[in-house]
Amino acid sequence: MQNLRIALVGAYPPPFGGVSSSVMQLAEHLAKENFSIRVFASNQPQDDVPEYVSHYSLRSIDISRNLFFKIKKFRPDLIHSHQSTLDWRMIFVSKTLGIPVIHHVHGERFPEQFVQMSPFKRLLLRLAARTSTAVIAVSSDLADFITTLKDDSRHIYVIPCLLPLEENLMSRDKAVSSKQLMIVTTGYYPFANPHYGFQLVPPVAKRLQEKGIRFIWYLVGQASKPELEIFRCSLAENGVQDSVVFIGALDRPQMLGLLRDVHIYVRTKYSDSFGIVIAEAHQLDCHCLFGDNNLYFQEGHRLTKYRTGDVDSLTSKLLDIIKQIEPNGPRNMESPFADEAMANYQKIKNLYEQVLSSQVR
Repeated sequence: MQNLRIALVGAYPPPFGGVSSSVMQLAEHLAKENFSIRVFASNQPQDDVPEYVSHYSLRSIDISRNLFFKIKKFRPDLIHSHQSTLDWRMIFVSKTLGIPVIHHVHGERFPEQFVQMSPFKRLLLRLAARTSTAVIAVSSDLADFITTLKDDSRHIYVIPCLLPLEENLMSRDKAVSSKQLMIVTTGYYPFANPHYGFQLVPPVAKRLQEKGIRFIWYLVGQASKPELEIFRCSLAENGVQDSVVFIGALDRPQMLGLLRDVHIYVRTKYSDSFGIVIAEAHQLDCHCLFGDNNLYFQEGHRLTKYRTGDVDSLTSKLLDIIKQIEPNGPRNMESPFADEAMANYQKIKNLYEQVLSSQVR
């Protein structure tokens, strides 16, 4: 298995999050196991990427930057394509070069996006599904939808996007946090996308403050100046402008560093998909709160549900959790999600072996 040549196609950080993080994590673990890999990134990665990362352009007339010729030159045994939907371009690459392709579909919104596409684009995606060697879906709902495109459930596999945390970012076994209670909430352009629920933060923070609790609530995300100004007015109206800090977007090392030091991760999103950050925060010893609209996580040790969008419920659960926290205590990285992440990684490697063994026959 270690002698396999694998082409990973998809985004590579930045941005840190979503598909790009999955590609980065998978590439890093495969490389450490001495697989021969090459990442073909559709975006322009940062300067200090590993030597196995190669940028390609869909628009350039320069053949040296063309994905087809880059893959042909690498001569992989297998193409593993990561996209939010299906990558119809892989039809040409796979069939022309005779290389099996695994489509890894990450986008939970793919079904609703598909309905809004042109008939021609929908046809291309159906062809991609039907000509694929295998398809990985990150959820059973997504797998069910892909089955309708493929008209066949064979060779469709459900593997959540949770993968082992990259070791080079996790050098500290234990961290000692600040004496002050720290909370964090994340969102992707949360003010432009109100379903991230950031509007819950000011009233909940006000109630915590009224209870005499000293805390800093960090908000991570992207925002325009007008959006941020409106939100800061809301913080001021609730008197929590000194306790709630919007720190903008963070790259992945910064985000994991923050999770490693804060005490509570609060997921305020109204329309929740998997929420991989919940599992990663839990592995870094955060108490995690998430709405009862999330079907992927169950309550348990350091895992608490509240009524989605309900200020009273979120406040009550937070107060219960805060009583259990020693802000200056040592961190415990033990989490069942670490085992689950490793199992997902092993499933991907098993699928590689299965696909290539079927090609030999």
